[in-house]
Amino acid sequence: MTSDQVTYFHSWFSDYVSSFYTQGQDQEKDWAIRLKEEHSQRVRQEIIMISKALDLLEQDILIAEVLGLFHDIGRFYQYQRYGTFRDDLSENHAELGVKNLQMPAS
Repeated sequence: MTSDQVTYFHSWFSDYVSSFYTQGQDQEKDWAIRLKEEHSQRVRQEIIMISKALDLLEQDILIAEVLGLFHDIGRFYQYQRYGTFRDDLSENHAELGVKNLQMPAS
């Protein structure tokens, strides 16, 4: 993984998450989306610190960073569709994340 790829994934994440905001039309939903967005960013920062403390290679730190950022990617669609972050009341957020990240074969 390269720093250019990480930059791309940051941009993709930002664009993806911004599509779930209601632009103030639904303050509760915007609050919930912001909560998960901020959580994902905190996990990203924490995993970078942990990876550096473990003296991982730079490429591995970059991979860990993206994994931290994307670890809850299914939560955004989960909240939009079901109005909850609870898997037991909706759908498994990890499976939703995998579905959202899959790209069509070329």
